[in-house]
Amino acid sequence: MKKLSLISTTLLGSALVACGGGSGSPAKTDLCSELNVTNCNQVVIPSSTSSSAASVAPPINNILPITETFAAANATQFFTQGYKSLLNPDTEDLNPAFYYSTSGLDSGRIVSVPGKLTFGNARFSLGQRLQTTGTHINPEALPADYKTGTTTDGTAANFPTTTTWGELDLTNPWKISFCVQEFEALPGSDSNQQFMVYVDNNQSNASFSIHGSKSLAKQLNVTNFAAGKRVEINFPGDVLVGGASIDSVLQNPGTTTSFIQLRVPSAAVVTMSEMWVGYQADVSTEPAASTCTAGERVPGWNVAPPPDVPVAPTFEVGSNQLRVNWLAPARATSYTVAYNTVDSLEGATLLAGITGTSTLITGLENGTSYYVFVKAINAGGESAFGPSAVGIPEMPATAPQTPTGLTVYGDNQRALVTWAATDGAESYSLAVNTQNETTTATVTDGITNTNFRLKNLVNNTPYYVFLKAVNAIGSSPYSAAQVVTPSAFDVYQANFAVTREQFFDSATSTAFAATPAVQTISLDNDQAVALAMAGESRMMMTENGLRVANARFSIGLAGVKQEDGSYTYTATTANVAPVGGTFDLTNNYQICYTVVEKHTAGLFRVYVDNTSTTSGNSIHGTASRLINQTITDIPLNTEQCVDFVDSNHRGTANSFFLLNTDGASGEVGVVLSSFKVVDLGTTPVKDTAGSSSSAATSSSTPASSSAPSSSEAASSSTPVTSSSSSSSSEAESSSAPASSSIPASSSSSSAPVGGADANFNWASFEDDAYISILVNAVDSGNNPVKRQATAHSINGLSFFHNVAEATTVLRHRGTAPEWNFNGSGWASGNPVTAVGEVAAEMRAFIGVPVDAGRAVTLTLVHRNSSAGSGPESIVFVGSDGTILYKSAAAVNAATTTTFSLPSGHVQTEVKILFSREGGVGGMHLTSIDKTYN
Repeated sequence: MKKLSLISTTLLGSALVACGGGSGSPAKTDLCSELNVTNCNQVVIPSSTSSSAASVAPPINNILPITETFAAANATQFFTQGYKSLLNPDTEDLNPAFYYSTSGLDSGRIVSVPGKLTFGNARFSLGQRLQTTGTHINPEALPADYKTGTTTDGTAANFPTTTTWGELDLTNPWKISFCVQEFEALPGSDSNQQFMVYVDNNQSNASFSIHGSKSLAKQLNVTNFAAGKRVEINFPGDVLVGGASIDSVLQNPGTTTSFIQLRVPSAAVVTMSEMWVGYQADVSTEPAASTCTAGERVPGWNVAPPPDVPVAPTFEVGSNQLRVNWLAPARATSYTVAYNTVDSLEGATLLAGITGTSTLITGLENGTSYYVFVKAINAGGESAFGPSAVGIPEMPATAPQTPTGLTVYGDNQRALVTWAATDGAESYSLAVNTQNETTTATVTDGITNTNFRLKNLVNNTPYYVFLKAVNAIGSSPYSAAQVVTPSAFDVYQANFAVTREQFFDSATSTAFAATPAVQTISLDNDQAVALAMAGESRMMMTENGLRVANARFSIGLAGVKQEDGSYTYTATTANVAPVGGTFDLTNNYQICYTVVEKHTAGLFRVYVDNTSTTSGNSIHGTASRLINQTITDIPLNTEQCVDFVDSNHRGTANSFFLLNTDGASGEVGVVLSSFKVVDLGTTPVKDTAGSSSSAATSSSTPASSSAPSSSEAASSSTPVTSSSSSSSSEAESSSAPASSSIPASSSSSSAPVGGADANFNWASFEDDAYISILVNAVDSGNNPVKRQATAHSINGLSFFHNVAEATTVLRHRGTAPEWNFNGSGWASGNPVTAVGEVAAEMRAFIGVPVDAGRAVTLTLVHRNSSAGSGPESIVFVGSDGTILYKSAAAVNAATTTTFSLPSGHVQTEVKILFSREGGVGGMHLTSIDKTYN
C-alpha cells in the first residue's frame, strides 16, 4: 500500500503562493497560520442531535448509505483508491482511498479475503480526506503521514483544530451495523477488549479531536458480541446485538464534513462482514439480520504480510563493479540481490542478507551487461524479485573529483566520519593525523561506504581528518582537513546536533539500521546509545533539539542486533537486576535537561533501570521513576537539574535511563535542547529510617525554575515483555498521578468528624445526582468522573480521578446505574499487600466518610467485570494511607463484601479501590452501606 507521505514542495509552495509568495523554506503548511488568522475555517459542531429524522436538514452529499461487502482480494487492496476512492479527493492526496489504515495494516493486524475482514490491535478510517488547513498541523513537526496521528483538540494553544476533514455528513442521526462472523477477547484489560467508533479522530486517544473525548462516540466490549449476529449502533439511539438492545448512545458529535474511525485495541479480534453505514431515516439498503452467519477468522491475522515487490534498481558504475541502489518497498526488513549476464534468474548469482538499500557488486567484467534483480524479505515472507535493470561496468574516463560534505562527529575515544558520495568514485581513502598534513598520516584505503568510524583515539587530542576518492584511473586530491577532538563525559551528555537517524537505533523498526550512530554504546559496540522503544515516528530532530511526543527511548541500554537491523532487549521486571545497562551509577549523580518547546498538557518522565512506563517493573520498584514533571510546569529555556544522592539514589553498576512523554503530550510533546547525567563523585549514604521513595533534591537549579521531584508515582501502561514495543500496539495507556502522596478529599458537610455522622445506604447511583462531577453533561453508557487534584465531594461520598490520569479508570454507568472501576485503582497493576502497605500511586477511588473512634461496618455489593479471569481484589484504604483490608473480587456474579473498623480506630475516611493484582478486568460497584455498631 502506498502510504501518505506529503512533505512536497508542490503543496507547500501552493500554500505560500496563495498568501502572496512561493519561495522560502516550508515553514508552514497552513493558510490560517500564514495569515495569522484565528478561527480560520471554523467548523460549527452541533451541541446536540435530535433523534427525529423529520426535524433535520438533508445531507450535503450523497455518499451515505454505504454497503461494504469486503470484495477486495486482500487487505492491501482494500485500502487503495482502486478499490474505493474518495468522492472529492484533494489533488495532493497520494492515496485518496475511502478506507485508510491508521494502524496495523503493515503488521498484519488487518487482513481480509473476499467477503470479510478481520482486525484486532488495529484501526482504520472511513471517508478521511487529506487536510492541511485548520491549523492542526505543527509546521515545525511535519508528519510523515497526514492521515494518521494528526487530529488534535480544539483548545491547543499553538495549533488548535478548527476544521473537520471528512466526506461524510453525520449531522443527521446515523448508524453503523455489521455482521459478526467471529470474535475473541484476548488476555488483557477490559479497556483493550473494546470495539470503538470514533468521529473525526485518527488517533487512539479519544481527546485528540475537535470534539474532545466525545470523539469516541461509542465503545462496546466484544464479549457482548455473538457470532452470526448483527451489531447495530445508532448515533444517537440503541445498541443492538442480534436485534436485542444492550446499550444506548446519547450523542452524535458529527459535522457535515466528518470521517469515522473503527478501532479494536490490543486484547480483542473481530471478523466482520456486510458492514453498512447510513442514516436512521432510511435503512432500506441495510442487510437483513437473517443474512448474518458465523464464520472463521481470516487466515494470517497478526502475521506481517510479505513486503511489496521492489522497483527496478539503479546503478553507480565503476571499473569491474556496480553499486546497486533501490527504493525500500513497504514492510521490507532485508533484501536479496541477484545478478546475471542474461535477463533471467536462472543461474543468477545471489547476494542475501542485505539490510540496507544499496550494495556493491565487484569482480565484474568491464563492458559486459549485467541484469540485476532485487527482492524484499520480512518475517512474514518474501516478495517476488522485482523487474531487472541493466548495468554495464566500465573503466572511468577520468579520476574522481575531491569528495564534499566531509563531517566528523567526536565521541569518547572515537569519531564518526561521513561524506557525500562522489561521482565516479569506486572507493575512498581516509587519512588521519594529529598534524594538519597527510604525508605522515595513518591512511585507510578501500572504503566503499560513505562513512567510517575511527576508534582508539586519545581523548582531548585534536585529530585532522582528510578524504580522497579513488577509481581505476586514479585518485582525487585530499579534501581540506576537518578537525575533531574526542572527549569523554563522566556519565552521558546527549548530542542533539545530529540527524534523527544518527541519534537513534530502534527496538521495533529498521528505519535507523542503514545510518551509523554518532554516539555509540562502546568502542566494541556500534549500537546507538539512544534506543527508540516506542513512537519513533513521533521523535524528530528540530533546529532547537530533539522532539519527544508521546514516545519513549532508552539511554545506555545495550540490545541484541537482529538480522533486520533492529535490536531486542531484555525487559525489566520487579526486583530483578537489569540486563544490558552500560552506565555505572553506583555514585550519587545529577540529571540536567533543558526544554525549549512544550505542549499544553502531559507528563515528562525519566526512569532508571526500567524498560517500561510501569514504574514497578524495575529492581528499584516504583522508585525507578526519577522524574515525573507536568509539562506545563517546566520553564522554557532554563536548565533543570535534579540530584539523586544518598537515600534518593537509584542505580547500579550496569544501569540505563528511559525518557518518556505520555499520550497527553500530543504531537508537540517537549523539545529537549540538552540532556546530561553528571557523576557527583560521592558514595550514597543510605538513610535506613527514610522512605525508599523519598523525593530527590534539586541541585544547581536556577531560581526561576522548579526542580522536578522523583517521588511522583508510577504510571501504568502496557509493559514491554519482549523485544516488541508498544509503539506498534493499540493498547490503552494509563498516565500516572502527579504525586505519590495520598490525595486529600474535600471536606464533606454530610460527614463531619466527631460523632455526628449517621448510618447511610447508597443503593441507587442515579446519574442526575452525580452529573455535576461527570465529564459528559448528559449521561452516557460510560461517563467518566472529572479528573482533578483533589477528590469531589457529593452526596456524602468522595470521588477521586487523578488529574494526570489519561485513561478512564473511574466512571458512572447510567444504564445500571452503578460505578465502574475500569482497571486498577493503582498506577501499577501489581499485587498489593493485604494489610499495612502504604497506598501510594492511587489513580481513582470512592471514599466513604467515617467517624474516628466509632465502630463501623461497611457492606458493599459488587462484581468483577471480566468473568473471574484473574485474582482481582477489592481494597479498603484508610485516611492514614494504609491498606486496612483486602478481599477477592474475581467473580462475575454479584458479591457482598463486609468490612468493619473497631472502636478506637483513627480513620476519618475509608477509600474503596479495585486492584487488578497483576490480572485483568475491572469492578462494578452497585451499593454501599455504612452502619455504626
